Amino acid sequence: MKNILDNNEEIVRSFRNANSRIFFIDYDGTLARLQNSPSSASPTQEMKEILINLGSDSRNRVVVLSGREKETLQSWLGNLPVTLAAEHGGFCKEQFDDWYDFFQLPTNWIPHLFSCLRALTFDFSGSFIEQKSYSLVWHYRSIAHTLTRDAVRQVRDALLSVRENHEFELYQEDCALEIRTAGVDKGRFAKKYMQHKEYDFILAMGDGKTDEDLFKAVEKDGYTIKVGECSDSSAKYFIDKQDNVLAMLGQLANASLRLS
Repeated sequence: MKNILDNNEEIVRSFRNANSRIFFIDYDGTLARLQNSPSSASPTQEMKEILINLGSDSRNRVVVLSGREKETLQSWLGNLPVTLAAEHGGFCKEQFDDWYDFFQLPTNWIPHLFSCLRALTFDFSGSFIEQKSYSLVWHYRSIAHTLTRDAVRQVRDALLSVRENHEFELYQEDCALEIRTAGVDKGRFAKKYMQHKEYDFILAMGDGKTDEDLFKAVEKDGYTIKVGECSDSSAKYFIDKQDNVLAMLGQLANASLRLS
């Protein structure tokens, strides 16, 4: 896997030569630093300015493709010239338009599993549940130093043991377990989103396990970039630190401004 910063001239040249470009960019851990509390990761002014500069170019389609719920994305980024995709693509919103359900899949499993997860918050004081329309997330970052890998594995196995008819998938993220409706993932979203238009520049960037679906969906046609640890990623490129993400996107944003 190549360091994208060592191939900077190539990506800028490809970007400049393209007439129809699309970006799929994760939020937490990519655009913003990971935080102990999800509510603490609000966008910086620098991030907003870069997204505005990229999104204002008519040749660019910028999609912030996040696991966040749509209310938070709307509050933080809703006034920017970008497409917002919440819950890994479960909900989508174009600039100036309303949110719509992108996949329209059943979520009957959520109430039952919520009860199981709620018990975990008593067994592991300091952890908490994040409930969304298509998923549930058990966060344990604040107590991660007290948990063994075996303890987390036992929780995973217990949750999978109550799964029926493969109605949900379980993802191990950084200090979180996400249980999500089967059929909702970033890769499926990207493929479906791009099916009516040809793009000659595609960039997909993310830091987590859920971004692997996205990388696999666009790997043949685009720049796939893993942020952080990259030993087990299917991305073609990596960027070693989240701090370097905005600098790299800023270069492309500046290229957009010069080409306008």
